[in-house]
Amino acid sequence: MRRKEYREKLVEEFTRLLEEKELDWKKEWGGRDIPFNAKTGSVYKGSNRFYLSLIAAQRGYKDPRWATFRQIQAEGWRLKNAKGQGVYVEYWYPYDIKEGKNLTWQEFYKLRDGIGDRYQLRSRYFVVFNASLIDGITPYTPEKKDIPVDELVNTLSRSMDVEIRNDGGDRAYYSPSEDKIHLPIPSDFNSSYAYNSTALHELTHATGAGHRLNRNMGGIFGSQEYAFEELVAEISSCFMSSYLEIDQDEKHIENHKAYVQSWINVIREKPEALSQAIKQAERATAYMEYKAELIPKETYNEVSRSAPNVDEKLLDTPQPDAFAANGYETVETVIGETRDGLSRLYRDNHYLQDIITIHKYEQSIRRDKSVIADMDETQISEYARKCQVYLDFGRQVDDCLEGKTQMREALQVCMTPDIMQQTGFQALPMHMTQKHLRDCMREKDDSQPHYHGLTIEEIKRLPEELEKPAVLAQSLSREDSVIAILGYREKDGLPVIVSVVPNGKATYHLERIDSNFITSVYGKEQIQEYVQRFIENERMLYINKEKSQELALLPLRLRQDHPAPAFDTIIKRINEPVKEAQAENAIRNASIKNAKGIQPEAALKI
Repeated sequence: MRRKEYREKLVEEFTRLLEEKELDWKKEWGGRDIPFNAKTGSVYKGSNRFYLSLIAAQRGYKDPRWATFRQIQAEGWRLKNAKGQGVYVEYWYPYDIKEGKNLTWQEFYKLRDGIGDRYQLRSRYFVVFNASLIDGITPYTPEKKDIPVDELVNTLSRSMDVEIRNDGGDRAYYSPSEDKIHLPIPSDFNSSYAYNSTALHELTHATGAGHRLNRNMGGIFGSQEYAFEELVAEISSCFMSSYLEIDQDEKHIENHKAYVQSWINVIREKPEALSQAIKQAERATAYMEYKAELIPKETYNEVSRSAPNVDEKLLDTPQPDAFAANGYETVETVIGETRDGLSRLYRDNHYLQDIITIHKYEQSIRRDKSVIADMDETQISEYARKCQVYLDFGRQVDDCLEGKTQMREALQVCMTPDIMQQTGFQALPMHMTQKHLRDCMREKDDSQPHYHGLTIEEIKRLPEELEKPAVLAQSLSREDSVIAILGYREKDGLPVIVSVVPNGKATYHLERIDSNFITSVYGKEQIQEYVQRFIENERMLYINKEKSQELALLPLRLRQDHPAPAFDTIIKRINEPVKEAQAENAIRNASIKNAKGIQPEAALKI
């Protein structure tokens, strides 16, 4: 069997099940343990996990253990009535062509050069049999799970920081713009279990938010993107069913029937789409398992890193001919420098995918030198996740300029960064209108004060730069606005300024939502005098020492009787009197320093 055949077989089985049972295809999954190898104890992952669970549900296997023919022989077990009952699983592993040997995934993750040339991925396909077909194997005792579903939902809602509101009327949905779940009242469901199962489904959608697993959540109702996200959630609920039975509310079934034919069409046209959905569902499941404290962080990291399905114990076995002689059916597929091969390489190697994501973002803003040179692998992974969010805003900008965005639809720039929340912003998404975006990018014109001549690359940097502003201050001219001086300059050498109206409203995904609204982005002249006026008028909220020095905002010529601002701390919150804020900060700082045995310093002098 080759990779294409394996994918086609998986698609064939799944689409046939969808056509026969529609959404009832999940009913047989409830309460089953995750499939694992009977000899090694290794849990099957990704497509293998899904395929084996699918077959087990179809054939009524209650035992989650599987073994190869050779393993059955080695353990002294025997197959019974197993003709035609073998199921293929695939194992991926890195291979060093020059040395002619397999690598561990730990070794492969450390590689920087030679990917696709010296180092390649190879796959082997093995036939496994369910333990229900094996004589002599120890009877299986299912692991006892006593997890109340309402407790699971409440734990996830709290640990994921996703509020569940019972204000959805007759609808159940997750709102990406609000990062909240809206459900009907519990009495509208057939049972409390049906209510919590629906909540769990929506929590799966919430894992896709930009600050979590960052899936594409931008599809509108009825689109292929929307249907794909629903498929991810449905598969994830099957994976989660190892902890609880699946109980689908009639409304849920009715609302999701329309997706079934869409799923069938998409995965038949693009078989790899099912594998991608399975991969995303497994990551979502692992995220929820970790947040619900069902698995340790190490296990979650292993899944989120997402190496292909490889059991390294099988990599030290003889060459393929020897496998065939011992009853294996196996074919080695070499992944070379073809586009398809590299695509598989990148998709299955999380570290390489992180590098590619960062590279795409840095290319999109034309960054000369990558920032990851001094990062370790964990930092690279964290930064890559942020870059996905930055790229999402970049795609919105491109769509807007190409006329693909719906009329009156605002662009979501990012979620309000922590530093801005500390100054009094609510934890809301930040938006800007299409008109504001276009005006910021129109060529400067003395007769048009709202035209600022920014480049597309300068605009696309906004989400990242808003996380670490040089200065935050209340506007000198508008009481309802806050000014952020960002840590970079536009093409004419002027520091970039963003004007924000806190706690406003925006139309996003055809809904009126709360938003911290960006009203303008521009390059500011006479920046030192501008910052000095903030200080003199007690409008300063926050000033970052390193960024302010890089932008030459300092030194400032202050009156001797004016208190110097404190660096890298909140000077005051929005609309808070500066003297009260300074007194509170002084007490707080003194307490911290005394606790550490440090003598309080005099006021900062600039």
